[in-house]
Amino acid sequence: MERLSQTSIFKNMYCQDCRGAEWQEVVNMITGGTLAGETDKYRYYAANGLDNSAQVIKKRMPAFTPAVICNGGRRPDNFVALTGVGMCDFDHVEDVERARRLLTADAHAMMVYRTISGKGLRVLFRYRVKGAKDGDKADARSMADIYNVAFKTGNEYFARLLGCEADGQCKNIGRLSIMCHDCEAAINPGCVPLEIELHCERKPAKRADGKKHHAQLQRAVKAIEAKLEREGVEYRKGTYNKYVARTGYYLNKLGVDADDALKWAVERFNDYDAACVTAIMKSCYSHTDEHASMRVQAMGAGRAKPAARGVDVTAIEDFLKSRARFRYNVITRKTEYKTDANERWLEVSDRFENSLWSEMNKAGLHVRNIELHNVIMSDFVAEWNPFKEYFDNLPAWDGKTDYIGRLTSMVHVKKGDLWDDTDNPQELFDMCFRKWLVGMVASLLDKDVVNNAIIVLIGRQGIYKTTFFNYLLPEELRPYFHTKTNSDTMTKDDRLSLAEYAIICLEEIDSMRTPELNQLKALVTTRTINERAAYSRYKENRTHIASFCGTGNNLQFLTDPTGNRRWLPFEADYIDDPRTVDYNYDGIYSQALALWRGGMAYWFNNSEISTMARHIKSFEVPNVEEELIVTYYRQPEGNEAYKLVNATNIIEHINIFIKRALSTVKVGAAMRKLGFKQKATKHGRMYIVVERKK
Repeated sequence: MERLSQTSIFKNMYCQDCRGAEWQEVVNMITGGTLAGETDKYRYYAANGLDNSAQVIKKRMPAFTPAVICNGGRRPDNFVALTGVGMCDFDHVEDVERARRLLTADAHAMMVYRTISGKGLRVLFRYRVKGAKDGDKADARSMADIYNVAFKTGNEYFARLLGCEADGQCKNIGRLSIMCHDCEAAINPGCVPLEIELHCERKPAKRADGKKHHAQLQRAVKAIEAKLEREGVEYRKGTYNKYVARTGYYLNKLGVDADDALKWAVERFNDYDAACVTAIMKSCYSHTDEHASMRVQAMGAGRAKPAARGVDVTAIEDFLKSRARFRYNVITRKTEYKTDANERWLEVSDRFENSLWSEMNKAGLHVRNIELHNVIMSDFVAEWNPFKEYFDNLPAWDGKTDYIGRLTSMVHVKKGDLWDDTDNPQELFDMCFRKWLVGMVASLLDKDVVNNAIIVLIGRQGIYKTTFFNYLLPEELRPYFHTKTNSDTMTKDDRLSLAEYAIICLEEIDSMRTPELNQLKALVTTRTINERAAYSRYKENRTHIASFCGTGNNLQFLTDPTGNRRWLPFEADYIDDPRTVDYNYDGIYSQALALWRGGMAYWFNNSEISTMARHIKSFEVPNVEEELIVTYYRQPEGNEAYKLVNATNIIEHINIFIKRALSTVKVGAAMRKLGFKQKATKHGRMYIVVERKK
């Protein structure tokens, strides 16, 4: 028998790549400090009931195959040769140190070390086949037969030595041994091998029956693997459980003997936990009514299938109609359902879809889950727009009652300082909010309209700024209100939200940095969004429907020197508690709808833009260039004498009084923004100014 003095080390229990290693290297890895941290973590998680976290640690620990040398995996066709080493696993030993001393002192023990739980021991032993010669070759099946005998011999021997039962799940030839830290691990290269004897005699009747069962199993396995491949079900990390379960399900339906199926599955899926494989197979075979209910021929592509599986799309649609009403929300891009037991519409979840699939199969309508899902996400389900339905069912506005005015009167605003010459700030707020609200309705109902304005309430904490915006939408549309708390970042999800919400409220807008403010300005004017949503396969071109509002505490937050006409900021003195107000949503939105349909201008004309520009100055972060210019220059009045200067002259003049690095570009922009007129001369365009006396 060919036997090697090496083993195969795998990066983790799911990795298929491996490398050869001497036994001494294995001991060095176990006794060294490399694995100590992860071992401690596993034991901490396990001791505190954090089983999932413990399993994550275990699955990424390195491991080796004590019994066989592998090449590219741990399936039978990857087996190169036996190592001549067997493994015994003793879990939950009462006295670990006593057991360790007994095993270490035994002449047949090659290696002894603690398991990752810290509560058990693993012992490796050498064995020798009686009568075998070095160099004898063995195929995978022969190797498995040899190892089964060696495993049984070694486990019985060491179980007697310790007086406790060994774990019988370690008998798979490709079984991994998880490596963990144990500074006391011991190796005895000169251990005495256990001699084993192979018995090949079998009764003819049993051999014939075994051949029959083996042939049936092989035909079934071949058909199942082909079917799962066609269905796109792969045996890989993340789908192990599904693949094993589907295989067991079909083995039972094809009438394969339960014991044969279990033995085959444990050997075939030897890189998966044997206890899990056993549990799955037993669960599949618990459905005794399905045993031998299908023929292998029915598994083939293009062959006749059992009548019970011949369910067409029409049958699926009829079943769905009998269970619930469905609609496809074009805003959220999700299917919703309503049953007789539900008073409201709910989004279709994985759980609900799986329940439908289970119910269909129990009723004899055998379909794949993906087929059911495809119908639910097809045009079988009619499209539904929540905004169109809401506005189509509003009563007509009486044309007199100013419901919007009642709404704006809840917010008591202050007059801006500095440049604001507004006589009545409350009227200005009413005008701006009315335009913003009508623009919001227009953007929800007309794909060619985008509400470009951002209305903002600034004021001290606790005066209901955000709450006021929260209550703007009626209850049936409130799911389409979104509060963005991290206003200092703009992501792909923020772009998608333009097509998913009616109102987006930016909290703490005064904390936004200049780059984010510029991104926001670009988002506000974006007409469509071309993005792929999470879990979707394709990008979609979706319409921008969202209107923006914002809240903050600091009065001066605008930093764009090129202009801030998109912003409608107001300082709120106080706001009536929205929770105590009886909102007349029908009146508010029927009026807004009527104003839009009646042609109300929800945009700003030149006169209104000038008024807002002066009002907005109170909310702009001070501009150094502007402040210095108005300190040292003013515009001439009437026929007053003036001087002609350029940006360089202005900087030179200011530097007489204060030394500060100024940019001609920024000075020029500030002069134009402040309204200074220019005159063409032979020296270029010059600004008309009057120097202030100092």
